[in-house]
Amino acid sequence: MCTWTTPSRSPRTGTQEIDAAILTLCLAMLAFGSYCLLTGFGSRNGPGFAASWNSLPAPTVTGPVVGGLFALGILAALVCALVL
Repeated sequence: MCTWTTPSRSPRTGTQEIDAAILTLCLAMLAFGSYCLLTGFGSRNGPGFAASWNSLPAPTVTGPVVGGLFALGILAALVCALVL
């Protein structure tokens, strides 16, 4: 008679910190993706980074919002990955 036993699982440590770092990195990538969609940066024969930054719609609002979200995502990912 064959019986299957499952191995005992020990709780993994640090998974919450890794998950938080991944989520905050996704926030930065979401900000960069929205920048690319708003300006056409990264498209074939599209504008360069500086030219596309200058062509943001409502640049006094969207520039700081997109840049701030990107910076916040990168900094939070670094904090989660290195400190926690």
